Amino acid sequence: MKTTPARPSNKLSRYRSPNGESRIYKDGSRYKLSRLITFPDGSTTRITGSGNTRAQCETNTKALVSKRYSEFVSGHSATELFADYCQHWLDQVRSLQPIKPKTRVGYQGAIDRGIRPYLGNIKLTELKRSDIQAMYSALTQAGKSYYVLKEIRVVLNGALSEAVLSEKISNNPATLVKLPPKPMVKPTSFTVEEVQKILNTAATRGELARWLTALHLGARQGERLAWRWEDLDLDTENPVVRVRYGLQRVTGKGLVLLTPKNASSVRDLPLTPEIVRVLKEHRKLSNEARLRTGSKWRSFEHVFTTPDGKPIDPSNDRKAWVALLAEANVPYKCLKTARSTTGTLMHAAGVDLLSVSKVMGHSSISTTAQYYVSVSMDTKHKAIMALGNVLAANE
Repeated sequence: MKTTPARPSNKLSRYRSPNGESRIYKDGSRYKLSRLITFPDGSTTRITGSGNTRAQCETNTKALVSKRYSEFVSGHSATELFADYCQHWLDQVRSLQPIKPKTRVGYQGAIDRGIRPYLGNIKLTELKRSDIQAMYSALTQAGKSYYVLKEIRVVLNGALSEAVLSEKISNNPATLVKLPPKPMVKPTSFTVEEVQKILNTAATRGELARWLTALHLGARQGERLAWRWEDLDLDTENPVVRVRYGLQRVTGKGLVLLTPKNASSVRDLPLTPEIVRVLKEHRKLSNEARLRTGSKWRSFEHVFTTPDGKPIDPSNDRKAWVALLAEANVPYKCLKTARSTTGTLMHAAGVDLLSVSKVMGHSSISTTAQYYVSVSMDTKHKAIMALGNVLAANE
């Protein structure tokens, strides 16, 4: 049977590409292309571009999409408050990248206690350099430290740079605003005599291992409290403690182990025979306490624990430090001074600054020199005399 082929329809059918988007179609003498635009707030709209040729149609459609998107962003930014945009940056932009819980808390504090009180009623598009400068001045007069202002600046630059990339504003007004000068911090340390008094008192309090490692190894507080018995090799030819974590209290999560602040902080610290002896004795006492406590013992992972086996909260560790110094009759210095004492006494004993920096876990030797090593007058005298001897030998 002979069949008659169907007559082609004069009506142009529109078809879609495999990804669901419309393709260019011809409507009369012009080509057209439809596109669906999704705006940052989730709303959508459809636009249709046209042109005399396919290439012209595609170019015109792209330009129309860009124009509509820019109009939305411009209209939205005109009413958006800067403090709200900073919160958006933290929640939707910065949080997509790796960020430590403590860092996030600091950024949130910068928004809540710095940016919002002083810049909260200013629109994103109306923020000026003078507004930012006035905020820094007010915070400085209120007694806020350089480091508080520095954290606020991180949020300002991050949020404003994102706003420029999103075409909400044309430039970053925070770029040329300078912070007040960074204060010069002179490192402090305990004398050898004070260290001996502290350790003697620690021994009578049953806390020798805890404070011996703090003063001899230069570990950060969080690193020391994070040590677990599996991190210590006490029975090998070259005993070490592996620094891999820091213990911190995180809001809503309690005490957690976090990776160190920089790659240089991950390190192995050799242990002297004296430290090994003290740690072994501490392990023995911990085992005995665990057996006495029985089921009430919470954990046997951490080296330094509360009487019932829980990790020690950093705030309670600081309180114990204050009590230790008072009992030892040593003038109070913050717990961080134990760490700078390590660096100072090592350097005074002739250890080069680079080696001290590696022990401390610093990413830069300049940090060690500026904040953690105090050079005594006696050491300066020896250095100058040594140079004098070299020059005299060559006369």
